[in-house]
Amino acid sequence: MMRSGHAIVAAILWFNLLGCRNSSAPIANRPSDEEQASPAVADLPASASAAGSQRTDSQVAPQITEQISEQISLASEFFRRREYEAAQQVLRPLLVAHSDHFQAIFLLARCQAELGQLDSAIETLAQIPFDSPQVKFAVLGQSADWFIQLERYDEALDRLRQIVHANQDIAIAHRRLAHILDHLGRRYEAAPHLRSLVRLGVATEDELDALGMLSEPHLHPTLVDHPDEMVEIPLNALSLAKRAWTWGNHRESEVTMEQLVVEMPDSVATVAFAMRVFSQLHGQQPLLDLLSLLPNGIEDSPDYWYALAHFYQDRGEHSVAIRCFLETVYRDQTDRYAYLGLARSLELNGQEAVAEGAFKRYRTLDHLAFLMTELNRSAEIYQGIASTLRQLNRDCEALAWERIAAKDASNAPESLCESRPTSDLEATALCGLSRSDWPLPDALLAGSSKAITLQPFVDSDAASNTAIALHDVAKSTGLNFQYRPGPTNDIESLAMHETNGGGIAAVDFDLDGWPDLAFAQSGGVPPGADGKTSVASQPNALFRNLEGKTWVDVAALASCDDRGYGQGMTTADLNQDGFPEILVANFGTNAIFFNNGDGTFTRSDLIIEPAELSEDDRSSDRLENSLPENAQWTTSIACGDLNGDHLPDLVEVNYINDLRMVETLCSGTTERPQCNPQQYRAAEDRFLQLTEDGTWKRLELKNKPHTNGYGFAAMISNFDERAGNDVFITNDTNLNHYWLSERSQPPLPANQRAVHRALGETPKLPAEHVASAPFQLAERAELYGCAYGVQGMAQSCMGVTAGDFDRNGRLDLHVTNYTDESSDLFLQGDSGVFANRAVASGLDQETRRVLGWGTQAVDLDCDGWLDLVILNGHLYNHTADGAGYRMAPHCFRGGRGPFELVLPDQLGDDYWSKRTLGRALATLDWNCDGKTDLVAGHLDAPTALLENQSTTGNWIRITLAGTISERDAVGAKVIANVSKGKRGQQQAFSSIATYQIGGNGYLSKNENSLTIGLGANASLVSLEIHWPSGTISRFSEVDVNGSYLAVEQGTRRKADNIFQLTR
Repeated sequence: MMRSGHAIVAAILWFNLLGCRNSSAPIANRPSDEEQASPAVADLPASASAAGSQRTDSQVAPQITEQISEQISLASEFFRRREYEAAQQVLRPLLVAHSDHFQAIFLLARCQAELGQLDSAIETLAQIPFDSPQVKFAVLGQSADWFIQLERYDEALDRLRQIVHANQDIAIAHRRLAHILDHLGRRYEAAPHLRSLVRLGVATEDELDALGMLSEPHLHPTLVDHPDEMVEIPLNALSLAKRAWTWGNHRESEVTMEQLVVEMPDSVATVAFAMRVFSQLHGQQPLLDLLSLLPNGIEDSPDYWYALAHFYQDRGEHSVAIRCFLETVYRDQTDRYAYLGLARSLELNGQEAVAEGAFKRYRTLDHLAFLMTELNRSAEIYQGIASTLRQLNRDCEALAWERIAAKDASNAPESLCESRPTSDLEATALCGLSRSDWPLPDALLAGSSKAITLQPFVDSDAASNTAIALHDVAKSTGLNFQYRPGPTNDIESLAMHETNGGGIAAVDFDLDGWPDLAFAQSGGVPPGADGKTSVASQPNALFRNLEGKTWVDVAALASCDDRGYGQGMTTADLNQDGFPEILVANFGTNAIFFNNGDGTFTRSDLIIEPAELSEDDRSSDRLENSLPENAQWTTSIACGDLNGDHLPDLVEVNYINDLRMVETLCSGTTERPQCNPQQYRAAEDRFLQLTEDGTWKRLELKNKPHTNGYGFAAMISNFDERAGNDVFITNDTNLNHYWLSERSQPPLPANQRAVHRALGETPKLPAEHVASAPFQLAERAELYGCAYGVQGMAQSCMGVTAGDFDRNGRLDLHVTNYTDESSDLFLQGDSGVFANRAVASGLDQETRRVLGWGTQAVDLDCDGWLDLVILNGHLYNHTADGAGYRMAPHCFRGGRGPFELVLPDQLGDDYWSKRTLGRALATLDWNCDGKTDLVAGHLDAPTALLENQSTTGNWIRITLAGTISERDAVGAKVIANVSKGKRGQQQAFSSIATYQIGGNGYLSKNENSLTIGLGANASLVSLEIHWPSGTISRFSEVDVNGSYLAVEQGTRRKADNIFQLTR
C-alpha cells in the first residue's frame, strides 16, 4: 500500500500532470510533483469537478452547490484525519442525490483504497463518466496505480496504454509504462516509452541508464520521482532470470527459463529470452525443441532473432546468420553482442570491410557499457557517455545526458530528436547493409524443424564406465620436489609474485626413451629496476627418469640449475638438432638451456634489443616503476613456428610491468583484497622470431589489442586449420588474446600498381605471391568468441588446456577461472568460431566454487573421450567469499554428454580428497605403459606424481618428427581412424583427432608424444598426419597398444615413414 500521507499526491498528479496542467518543462525548471499538487492534498481541482459532472454549475441551485461544497469539505477533513469510514458516511448520501459528482466518487474510491479495498475502489472509479480528456486520464491513471498495487500488471498496462494512445505527450504515463515493463523483464516494450521521456525532455538519469543497453536488465529504484508515492514492483521470474544471466549465474537463469516456457508459452518476451539463453549455453538442439512453442508475434523480439543468428552461425550458414543479426539490431541498436556476431559472420563470409564497421560499432557500444557501469560519475564520465552516444548517432540521448550533467534548464530536445531521418538512423544501425539482401531462415520462420537436422555427435564407442584410478607415487619413486615461493616460505601470507607457483616440463632430454621432468624453483626475491636481485632463488631441478622405476635430480650435473626467480618451464628443439632445449620463464631475465646432446646444457640469456620508445612514451608516466625490457615478469613461454619459415619461434607471456606489486601481500581480509592486478600496469607479451643466425627479434604483429593482458598461459597450434599456427593466451581480469595466423600481403611493385591504376582496377597480388607470403599474427579473440565468459565479461583466466572435447574434429579450449566464475569451455565450430559451453558441459557448478589453475585434457581411461583434471587453490588465506584457502583438485570424466565429476573416493588415492594450494599441472607417460600420468605442483605440498592405474581401453602413442616442418611439428593434426575386427575383415567405426601443441597451459609443458585413446573394441588404426608444412602422411592398418615414431616425408622421399618403438 501507499503511505496515506502521500496517497492523494499520486491521485492529484494525474490531474495536474495530465489533465489541467500537463507540462513538459525542462528538467531543471520543472517544479516538484509535490509543488504541483494542491496545498490541500485532498482537494481535487475545480476544473476537474466541473468536467466530471453531467450538469454545469448554472444548472444547479446556488444553495445546493453550497451544500455539496460543504459536504465535500467535511469528507475531505475526515480523509485528512484518516477517518475513512466517517468520510464514506458523508459521501454515500451525497452520491445518492448526485451520482455523477466527480469529486465525490473519486474521494469515495480513495477512502476505499486507504482501507485496503482496492478492488472496490477500482469499481467505484469506473462509475465516473469520461466527459473530458482530463477526467479520462485521471481515472485511467489512478486505476492503473491501484492495479499495480494488486500486481495485476496487464490491466495496469492496458489503462496506461489508453492514455498514451490518446496523448503521446503525457510523461507520467510513459514513465509508469517504462518502469512496469522494465521490472517485468519486457525491456524492448519499455524502450519506446523511455524514448518518449527523452523526447519530452523529462527523462531522469536512471531512465537514461535504462535506455543505454536494452538487452540487459534494468531495475528502477522507484516507479516515480518520489519514493514514497508508490510501492515498488517486485521482480517477476523473467526479470530475475535476466538479472541472474547478466551477473553470470547462467545455470540459475537457465533453470528459471525452463520453467517459464512451460508456464508462459504465449509470452513473447519469455520464449524469446529462453531461446537466447538456450542457444548460447547449449547450441542447436534446445533451440529446435522450442520451435513448436513459438507464440504469435515473436518475430518482433530482438532476442528471437539473436537466437536464430547464433543457431545459423554455429552451423556455418553465415548468409542466414547475417540476416538474423541484422533483424536483431534493426529492433535493438543497443545490442553490442549482436554487432559482434554480425562482424564474425561478415568476416567469415568474405565481407571484411563491412565486418570492420560492425566490429567498430560493437567496440563503441562496449565502451558505452563500461562508462555506464560507473556509479560515481564525474564530469568526464558524463561527457564520455554523451560523446559515445553521438558516435552511435543517438543524438537525443546524448543531449539529455549533457543536460543531466550540467543541470541545464534550456530548451527540451524535441527538434534535435526529430531532425535526423529515420532511414539514416536505420542505415547506420545496419552498418550500411540492407536486410533484404540476405536470406531469411525460411524453415524456422515456418515454425517447423523438419527441414533442419543435426549431425550425430559422433559414431563411436560410448564413454567408458570403468574406474579411473590415479595414485600419487612421487615419494615411493624418489620424485622429491617442493616449490618455495620466497625466502621465508610463509604460505599463510604471500606477496603477489609468490602466488603463482613453479612450472613443470616433461621432456626426454637425453633421448633414452623415458620422459624426464624439469621444475622451476623460486625461493628468492625478484630483481629490481636494475635487473639485479638481493636474494638469489634456489636452483631449478631436472629429474632424470630411470626406466620408469625411480628418479634422480641431475640439474647440477647437467648445468641447468638456474637460480632466477622461476615461473614457467617449456621445451623446444630450437636449433633443430634433435635434442630438446629447456626454456625457463623467470621474474627477471629468461633463460634458454641449449642441449649439448651429451646430458649437459649451455645457458643463454633470452635478450633482444629494447623496443624504441616514442616521444610520447618517454614524456609520459608509462616508464615509472617499469621493469627492464629483458627482465620482465614472465609467467609462461610457448614455442612453435609462427611465421611459416619452419623454425620455432616463441611467445613470452608477461604479467605485470610495475615494481610496486613486489610488496603487495595477498592476505587481504576485506572484500577488496590487495592481490588485484588491475591496480598495476599490465605487461606486454613478446613474440620473438628465431633468425637463421640464432638471434631473436620481435615478430611484426597485426591488429594489436587496445590493452595488454595480465598473461598467465599460452598455447600454440593451428587452431583454425587455415594458415599457420595460432596463439591463445589466457589473461587475468582482462580479455584473453587469440592471435590468428594470416598470410601477410607483400607490397605490389610500383610499375604493376601504375598499370592497375591506368586500367581503373584495384591493385591485387597474383595468387601465387599471396600463397608464398609469410604468415602474420592478428589478434581476433573477441571476433572468434574466446575472449571472455558467456555474458561478455572478462574473467580471471588462469590455466588452459586444449583438445577435441566434442569429437567434431576441431581443437577446443578449457580455461580455468576465479571463484564465482565457472570454467570456460570454448568449443570450436566448423567456421572457426568458439561457443562457450561450460553450462551445457556440466562444468559450471563445481568450478564456480573454486579458484582453478593448472588443467589438462587427457583420456585417462582410453575410451576415446577426453577427461579433465584441474588443480585448485586460493590466492590468499582470509577470503571474503568464504571459499577457503586450500582446495581439493577436480577430475571430470568426459563422454558424449556432460562431464561427470569423479568423486575423490572413486579415484583410488587420498590425494584427491586433500586440500592443497594446487598450481601447475603437466602430463607424461612416466612408465611408458600407454596410460597418461600427471605431475601436479603445489605451493604448500610436495609435487605429486599421479600414476594412471586405470583399467583402460586400447591406445596408440605417436611421436612426431618434422623434416620440412620444424622438428617438434607444433601445429600438426593426427587423425586416428579406428577399426574393429581381424586384419582384412576390420570395420571402421570411429575417428579421433589429436594435436601437437606448443606450450601446454599454465606455466607448463607436456611430453611431446601424443597418446590417443581408442576404446575397448579397437583392433587396428589408420593414421592421417597433417604436418605444419601442408604435407599429409597416411599409414594404414597400424596395430593398437603400441608406440610409434612418425617422420615427415622429405622432398626426396616418396614413402611415408613410421617406426614402432620398443623398450
